[in-house]
Amino acid sequence: MVDVIPVYDTVRETGDGRGLATDILARRIDAVTFTSSSTVRGFVEMVGREAATSGRFAAAVIGPVTAATAGELGLTVAVEADPYTVPALVRALARYFGEEQGGKPET
Repeated sequence: MVDVIPVYDTVRETGDGRGLATDILARRIDAVTFTSSSTVRGFVEMVGREAATSGRFAAAVIGPVTAATAGELGLTVAVEADPYTVPALVRALARYFGEEQGGKPET
């Protein structure tokens, strides 16, 4: 016998992504973080391919599977966590923006 126990459910945002797309294209968004392949797909569907693949924000992913999905959908990954955890993703973003701004990389 096998018991199926749902651990979590991915629920996509139902709102209109035009405002976010406008902000992305106007370079008012510095980074977008992705913690799974489904978040990448949902983002592209929400804001549209033009904004999602514009390269006007730093795409930050939690690991290689999410990076592969982002690449398949036309996003350029700027930041990837290692290890593949949210705290590591935050640290990687801090390093990225510290280095980009001429700051000293965090250790």
